[in-house]
Amino acid sequence: MNQKTARFSLCAMDLLLCAVLCGCTVNAPFADRDFALSNDTFPEYDPVLATIVVPEGEHISDYSLHISCDRGKEYLESLYFQKIETGLYNIKLDLKNLPWVGRDRFSGNVKVMKKAKNITESITKNFSFASFGSYNAEKERIDFDLHVGYNEDGDLYGIDPSNNGSETSIDEDGAIEYVGFDNYNVVSRDMRPVILAPVLDFSEFINTAGVEPSSLWISFEDTGVFYEVKLAKQEPVNMLYSTKADTAIVDAYPDYELNFLSFPASPSFDFSGTLSWEIPDEEKEWYLYAIGENDELTPLEPVFNKEDGTLELRARTLGRYVLMDGPCKEADAEASLQNGTEVSGNKYNPETGSFLPFAVFSACRSLL
Repeated sequence: MNQKTARFSLCAMDLLLCAVLCGCTVNAPFADRDFALSNDTFPEYDPVLATIVVPEGEHISDYSLHISCDRGKEYLESLYFQKIETGLYNIKLDLKNLPWVGRDRFSGNVKVMKKAKNITESITKNFSFASFGSYNAEKERIDFDLHVGYNEDGDLYGIDPSNNGSETSIDEDGAIEYVGFDNYNVVSRDMRPVILAPVLDFSEFINTAGVEPSSLWISFEDTGVFYEVKLAKQEPVNMLYSTKADTAIVDAYPDYELNFLSFPASPSFDFSGTLSWEIPDEEKEWYLYAIGENDELTPLEPVFNKEDGTLELRARTLGRYVLMDGPCKEADAEASLQNGTEVSGNKYNPETGSFLPFAVFSACRSLL
């Protein structure tokens, strides 16, 4: 196992409800930057504008919601009631198409309607307002004014009040080592809320360390994957990652061991770097594929590093990947047509410790 990846922290950080996040700011060096909501990724944490109690004898289907957006209408997916328990509902915003780097304003107002009549004022006594919404008595509506987008990662600068195991350092030559990146920041020592903060903004190292970053080595929590790349005045990148399984591929390959890794923001660097996977089991044959928009699998050309037990892929822009212990179906079919000669695409051969040459270059449809 690579010595750096052996230091991965295996602790998991629990996400808290959005309501507790209000008023928290990201620790220095980003203390002066507004906190942004990014709940398109985690719909269970869609912003709550208010919690209402439906009077006895009435039903939530009797009510409707009307929204008027002053700014950021393009970020709205939907507005809906979420049932908490009988008679108790949240009014929630579902966000979409958020800016991957930076933030924007999203503001407007909501009215609760019953048969085209505004009843917001008449039921205010039953409202419990979360911090993302406030009642405007003069205009009989719920106002909201939010920041949406993704936050800068304070942990990049060694800021980690939760002591969750991540470690960051930069040497005098500007080489950054970041062990245990996990998408999140803890932004308050007292309330300890957790926010999505996957944006790596390298510019503050000049102020905090007095050195210009020259390279980045970063490992991704609970994945056995790390990335190393040269830096030179690199623009901010959103490194949000997920290990969520692609159900179409899982259904197509039920007997395979599948290891998924995706970067939804497709972060791109100024230079090509090396994305490395630890081999889960060196006694097996492993295949690495890129996943396309329609779940097609395209063979990749990693190199096996026998000393570290890793697969190394050159990449400048990071996308969606699956590492599996068998070939995709079309590649397997191609192999059977080669007069008995094994053609395995990007297969790792445990007997030789190397990858066999490519013979399959077409994309493999996962739903064959």
